[in-house]
Amino acid sequence: MEKGTIPVEDRRLIIIKRIIYSLKKFVYNIFGWKIVIKDINEIPPEVVINSILFAAHEEYSDKRKKVTLTKAVKLLVRSMEEIEYQRISYGCFKHGEFSFKVYNITKPIFITRSLHGANINKNIVDFDIVEMVRPIVASLKPIMTTSWKRFFKYAHGDRISSEYQTLYKWHDAFHNIVGVASECKKEDIKIFYDIFSDTITNLDSTLNHVDEEYLHFYFNYMDLLEGVLMVSKNRNTNFFHVKEILSDFNKMYEDEISTFICPFLLTLKGDDIEYEKDAYTANAQRKIGNLSLKFQTLKEKATRYNLIPTLEDMDLEIEKSLNEMNEEERKEIFNLLKSC
Repeated sequence: MEKGTIPVEDRRLIIIKRIIYSLKKFVYNIFGWKIVIKDINEIPPEVVINSILFAAHEEYSDKRKKVTLTKAVKLLVRSMEEIEYQRISYGCFKHGEFSFKVYNITKPIFITRSLHGANINKNIVDFDIVEMVRPIVASLKPIMTTSWKRFFKYAHGDRISSEYQTLYKWHDAFHNIVGVASECKKEDIKIFYDIFSDTITNLDSTLNHVDEEYLHFYFNYMDLLEGVLMVSKNRNTNFFHVKEILSDFNKMYEDEISTFICPFLLTLKGDDIEYEKDAYTANAQRKIGNLSLKFQTLKEKATRYNLIPTLEDMDLEIEKSLNEMNEEERKEIFNLLKSC
């Protein structure tokens, strides 16, 4: 059977449910009644999620291939917010608004990479919910089916409170640069130390909210990365080794480091906050358990590839930096050192 097509049995069930819904709506229209869903917060999350995804699957048609699991979670969270469904909670995570419960229910539905081949449970689809959310999923279609750049502008800008927009701005900038660096050409590798230094400084300034339990992982990671980039800038290094280790840095940031700097626990909304707190803590502990070993392995690789800066490397970098300063800037640095 072609991906995205609906089995005959499911099509029959959908037709029957739609006939019932249409008759119900017809009768209500005759008498001027309004279809009102029973207390929506009595409906299980699985029913609501499958119903919203069913509505999106129909509404997005051939564009549904662009709706990945990451986008679907945002679509579901926004739709539930709009219909005032409170049985899930969500907060700001790596890619914007996120709910562990929504993710855990939705992931098995996404048996392929996109909504196109999603295994929606037609047996529990509620057509009252489908009709209620249809205008919502339609309004979100330009965002959910667009490029990642536009989607992240929505997810990391429009939907993030002003308090944390600067964090997401520099989080995105860093993630983009580390990805570009891991794929760059040999002649370009030397430029990244200065680019990273400015970006890291700006990202550092947005982390006042981060728990001390996690912050030292971030700083250890950044110190090692800046050291590798300093060596790459000032020495004739093995380019393939540098690219390999930068690829490792990229993956570690995506998989572990970025999860600790996002204000998930501080931004939780909804009536299921305890579930999300427990899920986040369990997720964080798993990552911490892996991170120490991964970081040690990465540091050993940097040492083996001779990418750890020596005192001479650091002196050379300081000398270069001083030479690039004007007289007033140098005086300011020297006065600062004297006062220490």
